[in-house]
Amino acid sequence: MKIPIFNYGRRKFLSSSVATATIIGLGINLTKSDQLQASPSEYHLTYAKQRVRIIGGEAPKITVNGTIPGPVLHFTEGDEAVIHVTNNMNEDTSVHWHGLIVPGAMDGSPGFNGAVPITPGET
Repeated sequence: MKIPIFNYGRRKFLSSSVATATIIGLGINLTKSDQLQASPSEYHLTYAKQRVRIIGGEAPKITVNGTIPGPVLHFTEGDEAVIHVTNNMNEDTSVHWHGLIVPGAMDGSPGFNGAVPITPGET
């Protein structure tokens, strides 16, 4: 899938990132960015449920490439990106691409605009 990338603005991106991190929870190990990018425009993301150490104990959380929050993907306006998302959970999932203009079927809202979930084991 190729997604056209549009300029989102640093301030808007940062505020969205902070909100997402707050909703998801607080971090576990950070991943080096060179482990995330297969080529200048190709990324591989893996969703999984893992027990995550949070202040006061551990809890099962959804991780992306083993981290919370997931990796930051870097684009420049006009870039095209190929993003492979693998679902290693036992339930359907989806991805909503904050700040990107994508076709409705790829916007991460199963049941709307023709979008379908990523089923267990599917990429």
